[in-house]
Amino acid sequence: MNPIEQNLNNLLDLWKKYGAVSHSLAGMELYQHVTWPNRVWLERKSNTASINDLHSNPLEKVIQQIAPGRILPIIDDKSLDQPLTLNWLNHTSYLNSFLDKHQYTSIFQLTAMHKKFNAAQDSEYKTDLAIEVIQAVNKQAQPDSQKQLRTWIEITNEAFQYQVTPNVIQGLLAYPEIKLLLFYHHSTPVASALLNVSQNTIGIHQVGVKKSMQGQGIGLKVMKEILQFSANLNTDSLVLQASKAGLPLYQKLGFNELFQINHYWIAKQPDEVV
Repeated sequence: MNPIEQNLNNLLDLWKKYGAVSHSLAGMELYQHVTWPNRVWLERKSNTASINDLHSNPLEKVIQQIAPGRILPIIDDKSLDQPLTLNWLNHTSYLNSFLDKHQYTSIFQLTAMHKKFNAAQDSEYKTDLAIEVIQAVNKQAQPDSQKQLRTWIEITNEAFQYQVTPNVIQGLLAYPEIKLLLFYHHSTPVASALLNVSQNTIGIHQVGVKKSMQGQGIGLKVMKEILQFSANLNTDSLVLQASKAGLPLYQKLGFNELFQINHYWIAKQPDEVV
């Protein structure tokens, strides 16, 4: 796989592990979350399928199955033909006009990034943080793990200023390829992160620093610890999606930009189609 495929495959795999519900359509599969992270997206069932094949389900009717409050990610890059891209949906101009018609609001943008794992450098990082992996026994969190899980959720909520759904995070413990990480500074939990390990690719997600510790270089230390931790996970690539604020940090560590993902908020149900 090329870096673009690695990034998107890892991201979509994680979204499905978050518990996305799927609806089969003509040649397409509509995925959406009923709670956080509130994503919704379409995937083709075959390379030749497109939105144009939905003769019995016009795009308006498809979108009507999306609950208000969902977030629609779109990669508006005409040079790409991958999931989430307008080319991949084969419906570029119509989808753009549809977003405008139903007043979808662009709420934020992320930059997809990729880095080849450099064992000689990345495995040698050392910081004053301690790292802890939240473990499950028989896919169930034990008492100590439950406490760690609550701490992980508290830090994540505080760092990103939204509320994750505890049951969604709890459900991730069923996947051995998911690593929920807590970071400690002098025995105090200060940061959290989530790794999704798939096909020799590590996806780095939900890197959050406790509000009281922000602006002190903790984010860079967390990333260095993640890179060092990754040396034990049999990987050759690392991928992530960066906010504008986090972009310089990731570039400093050798991550390269791939594409932009625009996120549209579906504030209300589209008008009735007659």
